[in-house]
Order: sequence, then C-alpha cells, then structure tokens
Amino acid sequence: MYGDTDFLFIGLSASLEIQNMLVDVSEQEHVHCINHDNWHMFLEEIMENHAGLLVMHTNIGMEVLEKTLIRLQTDSLCESIPVVIISDQKNNEDLAFRVKDSLVISILTYENWNNQLSSLIHFLTTLDREEKSLKQSLNDSRDHALRDDLTGTLNRSGAEMAFQSLVAYNLESSEPFSILMYDIDFFKKVNDTYGHDIGDEVLVAVSNEVKSIMRKEDSLFRFGGEEFIIFLSNTSVEVAIKRAEDFRMCIKKSSYSQHKLNITASFGVTQYQDGDSLASMIHQADALLYKAKSSGRDRVVYA
Repeated sequence: MYGDTDFLFIGLSASLEIQNMLVDVSEQEHVHCINHDNWHMFLEEIMENHAGLLVMHTNIGMEVLEKTLIRLQTDSLCESIPVVIISDQKNNEDLAFRVKDSLVISILTYENWNNQLSSLIHFLTTLDREEKSLKQSLNDSRDHALRDDLTGTLNRSGAEMAFQSLVAYNLESSEPFSILMYDIDFFKKVNDTYGHDIGDEVLVAVSNEVKSIMRKEDSLFRFGGEEFIIFLSNTSVEVAIKRAEDFRMCIKKSSYSQHKLNITASFGVTQYQDGDSLASMIHQADALLYKAKSSGRDRVVYA
C-alpha cells in the first residue's frame, strides 16, 4: 500500500492504455490499484480485497457492464462499494438511464476523465481518513472511560463489561473462569511514610509487574485503593491458585520506587459458578482475601 492510506480501487477495462492510466492515477494519489480485463476475475478480486472504489470502462461492453452491476448489487459484500464508469461517448444520457438503479455514483466523460477520477479518489481517501480518525477517537474515548486514570487498568465499568463477556463465553462453551483479588500489604504504611506520590508510583509499578506476566486474554481491574482483581478466562480454580502464586512471587521479587521498597500482596481466589454476579464474586474473593491478610499476609487463600 502507499502513503498513510490503505485505500484500494479495482479497475475493469479491455484497454491496456486505460489500465495504465488507472495506475498513473493511483500513483498520483498514493493509493493502490488492481486492474483486470475479465469481469469474472474482477469480481473475484473484489471478494478477496476491501476496495473503496470500483472503476469500469464501457469498452468491456454494455452487456458485461450491466451484468456486473447486477451481480455487485445483489452481493452483500459489494453493495456498499461505489462504482465509477469511464465512457468514451460525448453523450451519456442513455448510459445514465440504464445504470440509474445501480451502484454507479458517477460517469466520467471521455475528456480528462483521469483528472476527474483523481479528484474523486482524493475526496474518498480524505473521507476515509477522517472516518478512521473519528472511529479511533471514539474508541480512545470509550477505552479511556473504561480505565483507571492512574494505573491504566480497567475501572468498574470496564470490569463489568469484561465480566459479562466471560459469563457469555462460559454459557456458550462451559469453560470455567476465575477471579483473583489481591491487596498490597501494609500499603497505608507506604503512604504514611513516603507520601501519596510514592504510593501512586508503587500502585502503578505493581500493576505493571502483574500485567507483565498476564496472558493477553486476561484483564486487570482496580477495585479501589490498593485492591485489584484479575480476571482469568478459561481457568479453573486449581489453575487460578497456581497463577495467583506466580503473581504473588512476581510482586515480591521486585523492588519499587527510588526507595527500593519491598512489597508483598495477599490473594483471594474463587471460580465462577452459575448465577454468580460480579458483585457476588467480589464478595467471595474479598472474604478469602481477608483470611489471607489475617493469616499473616503475603499468601494465597482460595475457596
């Protein structure tokens, strides 16, 4: 592909000269172009690629042109792709009437059609970039709304969405999933001794340590303060216990902030059961976490 766009147009023409001119237009506009002189191959190419525009020359014959347009209009993969026709005729009233119910958005005249096509592609690529930019902005805003500002982990809204996805997958596949709730031991002492800025550094650093050994299908949720929850998809409680030990040791082996603090964490582990809500699972995990802390901290307790 060319430049900062993946825009592609596909041409159908029996003329090598026209095909070469289409390539020239694509190079001028820094987009990609694929040419065919056979309408079957043209249609196959459309099925294999995501085209932003289709360009057809009348020299392929009106019968082939109309047959191709009908095929495009009746295919769900093609029905939204705009079509441009290049005509060698000065008067295109009859052609316009014959294609008026099709996907054709413009008939380019025999004079300077390449300049007209170039302008159209420039407009379409600009629109494509703007749509992608808007979509990315919306995705970024949505992602920001689902994440904790300090640690970048999921917030409560994000956690609820992740939980519902896990429940839906569990219903479909019967695969188990578990949650781990962990709390940084003696975190209040860190804040009281070194200040909240250092406390925030520790929260971020511990989160990053946990993320570093998480699977891509798992997710981390900041429940509040120094308490976090890890969603483990496709994971039984037996496996979750081992994973909790991995996380516990990962946290314990590292030192944090410029003060080289030694930090530990306590874990509660529970597995999803039919009918559980996020609130009920958090309640179960929190009770197990309390046992871990009351038993001496820096340990894993499970149901």
